[in-house]
Amino acid sequence: MSAARFAYALLAFAALPYALWRLIQRGARADKKGTVRWREYFGFCPLPPRDERPLVWVHAVSVGEAAAATGMVRELRKHCRLMLTHTTAAGGAHWRRQHCGESESESVTVSACPLDVPFAAGFFFRRCRPALGIVMEAEYWPNLIASARAAGCKLLLANARMGAKSARRYGKVAPLMRECIGAFDSVVAQHSRDARRLRFFGARDVCAGGNIKFDRKRDEAAAAIGRQWRETIARKSPVLLIAGSREGEEAPLLAALENTGAREMFAVIWAPRHPPRAAALARMLQKRGIGCARRSEGKTPADDNADNNADNNTDANTNADANANAKIKIFLADTLGEMDAFYACCDVAIVCGSFAEYGGQNPIEAMQNGVPAVIGPFAENYKDLVRDAKKQGALAQEKTAEAAMQKAVALAKNAAARKTMSEAAAAFHKQNQGAQETTLKKARALLP
Repeated sequence: MSAARFAYALLAFAALPYALWRLIQRGARADKKGTVRWREYFGFCPLPPRDERPLVWVHAVSVGEAAAATGMVRELRKHCRLMLTHTTAAGGAHWRRQHCGESESESVTVSACPLDVPFAAGFFFRRCRPALGIVMEAEYWPNLIASARAAGCKLLLANARMGAKSARRYGKVAPLMRECIGAFDSVVAQHSRDARRLRFFGARDVCAGGNIKFDRKRDEAAAAIGRQWRETIARKSPVLLIAGSREGEEAPLLAALENTGAREMFAVIWAPRHPPRAAALARMLQKRGIGCARRSEGKTPADDNADNNADNNTDANTNADANANAKIKIFLADTLGEMDAFYACCDVAIVCGSFAEYGGQNPIEAMQNGVPAVIGPFAENYKDLVRDAKKQGALAQEKTAEAAMQKAVALAKNAAARKTMSEAAAAFHKQNQGAQETTLKKARALLP
């Protein structure tokens, strides 16, 4: 063990109580049945079935990364056993929903990823012994990667990204990062700039293959349902989708709804990044006298969207305020796995995670559905993608929530501009496909 990793391991042990507390906060301690999965975070993964097929370990931290890897996993599943790991409960739920049906039960095992401490990571790899590990995006965990190498596991970093800001931060611990990133046998980066930064930190066999999220297959059944909803709603008003909002973004976006023509114009579908945020968002709406309907309660956007009455205990003035806001039809999309339906339902989308310093969320789902999309100023995680998309007219970026809302209103009013942007988004999406096949070729080359 190098001096850099020894120092990191000591820090990892010291941070272990905080890491466990964060897992509790995120709800990662239990699955839908309430089964506590603490053992998995310490390396006690379910044992994959033993047969002659090689075992491939695929790690995706949460839903976005797991969804991006879905097509790749389905291809690998034809010839390999799979150990799919996750960090968040939502990521695990996605893995199970997509890959653990009866026909796949003998090929796919799902587990929480062990914590990045030597004893947990080492035990995990001694227990399952994968031939190949595929790590998605930016999961640079020194002890986990070192333990995989020690167990004889080949390693592929897929859909890899490293922004300029991250590179400066990693530069402060350059020896540790060079040891970690240099341990990968092959790297498929999202963009040439990501590839250049990764090479600086010792990455080998690097290529810029594009973003694998462009190769995600749209759920056509969900999209068809969304189009049906839109046919009903469009008779009354255009539809605005606010996608992936997080804490700190919702109040400015709600104020922007009320301060622009959006409140008179749109039926609004609001999809928080994490469904549990819907409860806080509903309370925020109620305080303003705005009712809402929720997908988790079986409602659809095509129902007369919102129950615009305030709570039964509110006074007459509050009810009057609610009636005054009746044209703000807020539908809370607080479920997982239905975003294709909501994108197919809308005319314009505001993609969040970019109105506070979260680094942005990818607008690729909007592009895939040909939806004109507006993002905020904070898009460090997708800086290159955003730059290229803006050049081709496939995406709009504004500096504030209010400016983004004004842009959405302008697009809703201008059918020609909306069509031009929609076509540019669809074209940009199509021309950026191909990363999945590049990644699969690299994976097959590394398999025994």
